[in-house]
Amino acid sequence: MRPRVLLTALCGLVPLAFVLSLFLAPPKAKTALTVVAPPGLEKIEHFIFVMQENRSFDHYFGNYPNAEGRPSGVCIADPSGGPCIQPFHDTNDVNRGGPHNWSNAQADINQGAMDGFLAQSFLTFKPGSTCKPPAPNCTPGSDPRDVMGWHDQREISNYWSYANLYVLQDRLFESVASLMMVPV
Repeated sequence: MRPRVLLTALCGLVPLAFVLSLFLAPPKAKTALTVVAPPGLEKIEHFIFVMQENRSFDHYFGNYPNAEGRPSGVCIADPSGGPCIQPFHDTNDVNRGGPHNWSNAQADINQGAMDGFLAQSFLTFKPGSTCKPPAPNCTPGSDPRDVMGWHDQREISNYWSYANLYVLQDRLFESVASLMMVPV
């Protein structure tokens, strides 16, 4: 074999041998962390997650006993110029809700003030409706003020039963503010 070819082959084999040694070398001893489970954790057999799209904790569990739900005295300014609107018990099966784009969610959150829901709901409201929930003659889903409505065990008894039978996490928040709608 010619010396130049031998040198080229060795130059190629040395890096290959080094890389292989990284993968084939016996593993170094690692220090394991000791994790101690909280007392009682061994009693948990299952985790059950129930999720409902476009619903807040307060919408379904704001009045749940001993939960950190809807604070008292909440009243958000009516964008149409009327008096402020307080949360109300909404017995309707259909709720209009507000728009769901990223910019709407950011305006809803309003840098943590959490007071933009009505204003965003009114952006997509069709003028002319005189319906004000929870009026019985109000067509469900026809008024932007229904974003202030809440339900309880009378409408959603199954959810409240789950909370009674298992556990209710009142400090869980949505991981995504909203969908980002990109024009195509």
